[in-house]
Amino acid sequence: MKNSVLPGFWIKNMQLSGVTGEGIVLSGSITNIVSKQDFIGQPTHIDLQGVSEDNALVRLYGVMDHRNGQINESFRLDIENIPLNDVKLTDFHLFHNIESGTGDIGSTLNFSNSGFQADVEFIGKNIAFDYLTKPESMDQDLYSVSVDIAKDINEIEVFAGLEQLSNSFNFKVASNLDNIVTEKIREILSEELEKGQRYLREQIDQEIQPYKLEYDRFLEERDNGLVSEISTMETENNRLQAMVEKKREKIKSRLQDEKEKTQKKIEKEGAEKILDLL
Repeated sequence: MKNSVLPGFWIKNMQLSGVTGEGIVLSGSITNIVSKQDFIGQPTHIDLQGVSEDNALVRLYGVMDHRNGQINESFRLDIENIPLNDVKLTDFHLFHNIESGTGDIGSTLNFSNSGFQADVEFIGKNIAFDYLTKPESMDQDLYSVSVDIAKDINEIEVFAGLEQLSNSFNFKVASNLDNIVTEKIREILSEELEKGQRYLREQIDQEIQPYKLEYDRFLEERDNGLVSEISTMETENNRLQAMVEKKREKIKSRLQDEKEKTQKKIEKEGAEKILDLL
């Protein structure tokens, strides 16, 4: 052993059970509670589990390691199936109360010689907000948008982290609500833009409708006029064709008469010359 001096105390295994002030029934063990961990070569372990009055599951696990003059302590607390009925979330009217749902919380806490680090994660499932009653002071459009957003939120994820090192301090927070709200607002804006474009098209159609009707009437009148003119031209053309045909038949008949007269004349003269020869 590194140190032959016996520890002042050493509790190898302590079994615990009891009820907290919040009504959580806990049971579990703490092992190796000792004044000199280097002597036994093992850290102290904490493992407690329990159930709350509203049936949420609780577990606390921890390791405290002080060997070799170094401090390394880590703790993990998990609480599952926390009822979220009528839980106040924010001061904003529509997200003021969660009407129903369950939540899980997981948190870690780590200590060392160089600093500490803590993380907390919350996951809310099957979330439903109480948004049925419109606050009197809220604008109707804002209320409608907020209701649409609230209806789309059925799961909440929130993460917070804190880290303190020798020369730095870091804090971060992340949530899926940012993406949900941003995406829903983008969807709502897209729908409103489409409504606006549809409204403008309707207004433009209403404005140009009289001119369109007038233009249609103009085209109809022009077409009717063209049809009338074409009909007149066809009639005149038929009349002229009839006149030409009549004239042609007349000329043809006159030529035929002249032909017959000439032929008869030639026949007569020929006959006379034949007679003279005889």
